[in-house]
Amino acid sequence: MSGTSLQGFFECTYNDVVAKFGEPIEGDGDKTTVEWVIKFEDGSVGTIYDYRAGQSPQYFPDDLYNWHIGGHSKKAYDNVSAVLFT
Repeated sequence: MSGTSLQGFFECTYNDVVAKFGEPIEGDGDKTTVEWVIKFEDGSVGTIYDYRAGQSPQYFPDDLYNWHIGGHSKKAYDNVSAVLFT
């Protein structure tokens, strides 16, 4: 996951994330099934991923899911939230 670490969580649907960030890349298949890696204009990198979800949220695209947000700092969380919730 681009060397990022957990910065926080947010709850929304798989379809909400796809609408804002496009289709995900495949996760590692062990701990994650889908993830997004986003490079922001300010140079920060944010990741959105499911962690040990069991079944991938992509199979339930309209159900709420508590997504993990990763980054190198809280700025990544702030950037992801700003895009997702505007």
